[in-house]
Amino acid sequence: MKWVSCYLVAVLFSWGALAYTPDQYAQQVVQKDLPVSLRWFGKAAQSERLSQVEIYDLYQSALPATQVNKQLGISIKGSIERMLILLDGARYFEQVQKASEEFQNKKELVSKTLQIANDEMNRFQYGEDP
Repeated sequence: MKWVSCYLVAVLFSWGALAYTPDQYAQQVVQKDLPVSLRWFGKAAQSERLSQVEIYDLYQSALPATQVNKQLGISIKGSIERMLILLDGARYFEQVQKASEEFQNKKELVSKTLQIANDEMNRFQYGEDP
């Protein structure tokens, strides 16, 4: 009986995860993740004024394990990863494929910047860059 109930719970969760359409996912990223990440990038842009301890705290605050607002399911690292997924998936939309070259270049620049930030957080999280 335990196995059946566990199976049903897993099926219900998987149905809930598949219920998001690309539009709903994009809206969630824009509403939740973008403002949080922009605030964090704003602080990171001023890092030349911060001490080494403050920079360490800034990067540590971005990681999911130490995020103050983890009850909301939002961390800077998770937000950046979701934005990368959104930008990667956007290439399949006809509007993006037909967009101007200027838009494509800006999209690539944003993707590269987010990927660099994500890579740095991974290095920091795994102790490669203390």
